Amino acid sequence: MVDYEGFAREHIRVNAHSSVRVEAAAVNGGARVVYVDPFLVDGAHGVSAAPHDADIICFTHSHYDHFSPKDAAAVARTDGTTRYVMPASMVDEAVKAGIPADAVTAVKPGETARVLGLPLRAVSAYNAGKPFHPKANAWVGYLIQARPAVSVYVCGDTDANPECAAVTCDIICVPVGGKYTMNAPEGAALVNTMHAAQGKPAVAIPTHYGSVTGTPADGGTFAALVGDGVRVIVPF
Repeated sequence: MVDYEGFAREHIRVNAHSSVRVEAAAVNGGARVVYVDPFLVDGAHGVSAAPHDADIICFTHSHYDHFSPKDAAAVARTDGTTRYVMPASMVDEAVKAGIPADAVTAVKPGETARVLGLPLRAVSAYNAGKPFHPKANAWVGYLIQARPAVSVYVCGDTDANPECAAVTCDIICVPVGGKYTMNAPEGAALVNTMHAAQGKPAVAIPTHYGSVTGTPADGGTFAALVGDGVRVIVPF
């Protein structure tokens, strides 16, 4: 049986906000370091120097706190081998900001891309009743097959929606800061609904709080509301 909590603590890091680093492996066993929305990559947020270790950088959407060219440059490899995955709707903006066009894989909600041997499925991310992330923008979260038996779902900026609830994952990184996304009770309700229907996820990690939006207390509120069948790792 896989120790999902142990995997999350050893191989997943949230340095701030929704900036997630996952140590994954391709189908051939080669290591792959995946960043989703690198942001606040600095000493104040637990990253003492530009790591330049990203094999793959995934962007969920084009808002500044998710698409930060400066922070992407800090994690991108210096030899130019880093690949970028992003919604098709933001490719032009990313290329204008300096992301190399020939290194980009564009995705739409529901599509699966295989990048450097690693499967990445785009999941629709949008607001219901809020204007910040319209469904029409085709923005996404990512289901990352980090190991053959370990899947990691980074939700992106979204409210709870049917597409999120239908994802089967072992580990979920879910936004809980409110205003632009789910708040802590809504995020916990999503996780509990998924677990009741599927027996998964096994581990939940709250994100998107305590800096740009939300408060430092949101992680603890979320943890208190998630059911006993799911282990919660509060990153900050």
